[in-house]
Amino acid sequence: MDIRKFNREQIKKLINSPDFLIIYESLDEPSKKILRPYIKDKKLPSMAKRIKSATKDTVEWIKKGSKFVSNEEFDRRMKICYECEFWNKTHCRVCGCFKAKQKMTSSKCPLPNPKW
Repeated sequence: MDIRKFNREQIKKLINSPDFLIIYESLDEPSKKILRPYIKDKKLPSMAKRIKSATKDTVEWIKKGSKFVSNEEFDRRMKICYECEFWNKTHCRVCGCFKAKQKMTSSKCPLPNPKW
């Protein structure tokens, strides 16, 4: 969908629609937004699985020095996540992460063939 042809009101309506998801917002260019259809039927992992995943990632991150990736790398990772079919508006539907994991140098995409 090319939103460049839309007027300002159409874009506002589309961005606020539950049927579309902003898939990329750059830290360096916050006004840069790309949309994709939002798939509503996929559920997040259970709370227990999300807590286990977050704990494991945090422990590994601490063991490896508690370092964060650069803003450019974070943007790259988030762009990949936002374009992934397993990302909903706020979380990964595979591991349940919500942007914190993408900032950790020690973490990787939870898919069998990691995308980042």
